[in-house]
Amino acid sequence: MNPAPVDVLARIRTELANERTLLAWFRTALALAAAGAALLRLGHPSDTPYAIAAFIAAFLVGVTGVARFAHARKRVASVPSHRVQDR
Repeated sequence: MNPAPVDVLARIRTELANERTLLAWFRTALALAAAGAALLRLGHPSDTPYAIAAFIAAFLVGVTGVARFAHARKRVASVPSHRVQDR
């Protein structure tokens, strides 16, 4: 069953929201990487496993963000769009 056509502007809003969400995922990944770097630089040597865990978490968050972005983009592209007529 095909979904109903959507307004072109609604599609653009959805695509922009998807991009903002991707940036939020990247911001979170960057914060985790910064925390890992701070632990390595300023922490005690016993904090090294936590720093490595923060780097791994940053990588996983970034990959998850890209995967969700690609999935959402694919779903948005699969819905037909049309121009709304002036009233």
